Amino acid sequence: MNAEQIMLVQSSWEEVEALSSKMGDLFYRRVFELDPSIRSLFPEDPHEQGRLIMSMFGGAVEMLFHLDTVEPSVRDLGRRHNAYGTEPEHYETFKTALLWTLERVLGNAFTPEVRQAWIAVYDYLAKTMIEAQLADRKN
Repeated sequence: MNAEQIMLVQSSWEEVEALSSKMGDLFYRRVFELDPSIRSLFPEDPHEQGRLIMSMFGGAVEMLFHLDTVEPSVRDLGRRHNAYGTEPEHYETFKTALLWTLERVLGNAFTPEVRQAWIAVYDYLAKTMIEAQLADRKN
């Protein structure tokens, strides 16, 4: 993940932010279509869960130029995912759903460069969460 990719993600997030409620709903609908078994991990209202994940994405996107500040929170989130029943393979489903959702929300603004930037950011965040999650399981 480089500075140009961070700027692309941040500028595209500005466009998405106004639609974050819609995006959260689309995102979770797609997650559950891709892997219906994941639905059981979310006993709460999917609309509320969508709001929460969009808030989390927004916070992470805002801090991408300060990863040293956000990384402890990302690691903590990864550890907490053990209690939710999340498995490392679920992150790929979430990635697919996120890219699908961004494509629908951003339309033509979701260029190949923006897509690659989001992949780089998501892969970094997911890798960090998975590493913390798996390390926590060993303890």
